[in-house]
Amino acid sequence: MAWEAGQRLYGDRYIIDRAISRGGLGITYLAKDRKGNRVFIKTLKDEVLNNPELAAFRDKFQQDFLVGGATPSIMSPSSHLAIASAGA
Repeated sequence: MAWEAGQRLYGDRYIIDRAISRGGLGITYLAKDRKGNRVFIKTLKDEVLNNPELAAFRDKFQQDFLVGGATPSIMSPSSHLAIASAGA
């Protein structure tokens, strides 16, 4: 799920600044919340979201964030917030 600079997400809660990393399966963005705090947002690439062979991976990605997996604390400094989107 690719986003553009200036795009607003989650009911205008976040505004995309820019992509900072593109990996094999996902994209990490720098964004700002309503208070102007910098946050990282990680999402899966469209190719991953639309590939039926990767359904188990997509489900695990989403579940890891729903249950408070360790990824957010590893992905960003403690002064930042990490959010994930699995296209759901």
